[in-house]
Amino acid sequence: MTNSSEPGSEVREVRLGATRAEGGTREVSYVIGGERDLPFLGNRPDRLLVALEVCDDPRFSPPVVRDYVGDLANNPDEWARAAERTYGADLVRLNFTSTKQRRFDAFGEIATTMDQVLAATIRPLIVEGSSEPELDSEVFRRCGEAGEGERLLLGTAEADRYRSVAARRWPTVMR
Repeated sequence: MTNSSEPGSEVREVRLGATRAEGGTREVSYVIGGERDLPFLGNRPDRLLVALEVCDDPRFSPPVVRDYVGDLANNPDEWARAAERTYGADLVRLNFTSTKQRRFDAFGEIATTMDQVLAATIRPLIVEGSSEPELDSEVFRRCGEAGEGERLLLGTAEADRYRSVAARRWPTVMR
């Protein structure tokens, strides 16, 4: 079953992660997207990638995850390093679970954690926040500043939520 004959049905390709030659510090970058078929049907343009999720606050991780990773759950940078070196992940998904607590305002810690994780792994990063638009605008802004040039994939992309981050980097595009 294919949908490739339908106009506009191809998923747009984007490059995730930036190598030194591309202006970043990642070891590898990946082109994602480009599919013309339903998931797991037809031909894929690229191999499937595996992302391992790392959380910045273990209180919001399921107990089974905390039990499995042990002390790594308390150190997102070490957990990201293990995702790459021990578990062989292609990507690291950094989930800022700390933003899920009431009245979160520790945005400086977000930037620090982002810097530490970027230094700990050479894999491209996917960044997720709280799913609260007001919070995530600031979370993603801080992450974008820390990861400038790294071609991060920032969590939920909705028109009202990406503009504050994208406008800083590409002001002429965001008019």
